[in-house]
Amino acid sequence: MERIKESAILFPNMKVYTGKRHCDCFAVARAAGEHSPRHEVQGFVTDDGRFVDRKEAARIAIASKQIVATKFKDDELFSEDLY
Repeated sequence: MERIKESAILFPNMKVYTGKRHCDCFAVARAAGEHSPRHEVQGFVTDDGRFVDRKEAARIAIASKQIVATKFKDDELFSEDLY
């Protein structure tokens, strides 16, 4: 069963930056010279290497029993839900 591996941000140029928390992803992106026009998508990477948005990530985390329920929004996963 697919599980959530870590936080990720997908930029419009299709580059994905990962980290434990989304702020870590932004730091990695900045260090790589990425400049965000605020059109990025915050989500997660699964253990299969697939990028998913917050809503799909919540469904995966609940189905795989990584979490019982989300803490902040009923249908979106935040890194704080995992750690």
